[in-house]
Amino acid sequence: MSAGDSIKSRYRWRLQAFVTLITLLVFATFSGSDVLRAILARQWTELVHIKHVLSLALPLATIILDGIVTSDFKAVLVYWKWRNPLPAHEAFSVHGRKDSRVDMKVLEEEHGPLPTALAEQNQLWYKLSKATADRASVDEAHYSWLLARDLTNLSFALLIVSAGLAATLRFGAWEGIVLVSTQGLLFLVLSQVAANKGIRFVTTVLAEAAASE
Repeated sequence: MSAGDSIKSRYRWRLQAFVTLITLLVFATFSGSDVLRAILARQWTELVHIKHVLSLALPLATIILDGIVTSDFKAVLVYWKWRNPLPAHEAFSVHGRKDSRVDMKVLEEEHGPLPTALAEQNQLWYKLSKATADRASVDEAHYSWLLARDLTNLSFALLIVSAGLAATLRFGAWEGIVLVSTQGLLFLVLSQVAANKGIRFVTTVLAEAAASE
């Protein structure tokens, strides 16, 4: 099992809770009043309406989308860049120089002239991340980055599925606008949080690597 898989197993329940919460919100928006009315009127057959079934199928559709999306595309959703989206591609030229914890001189003395090409920066940073993976600060930063990234990905998948449901079921315009707008805002907020966590992970690795030289 890779380090990423091991970390993900520690927060998988948080992802499941997130999907469940959004599903309940969508179900309440799509079907809440209808279900309550059917229960009060004892019209049990109305509970098996296609609208209710599709609302409750949201977690399955989200899980499928989440499984299809690659880790590279997840980074694209966070940083909104198609090419070289990960912050490690600018680990030495940008992010390390902005973090006061990172002693760039020590890193340069140890590894020679630090790379400026994006791919080479990512490669050297990856080696340093493996060398410092057992540090508590690095593990915590890695955990925070992966959790925020996956929440961003799930929020995007939920947004797409919910928008599709809204268009298919054609429920009230204001309800659809509120639901999709809320989920769109949630995606934007989570992507910014994930972007910050990713940069923090990159610079924490550099800081630990410099301190151990």
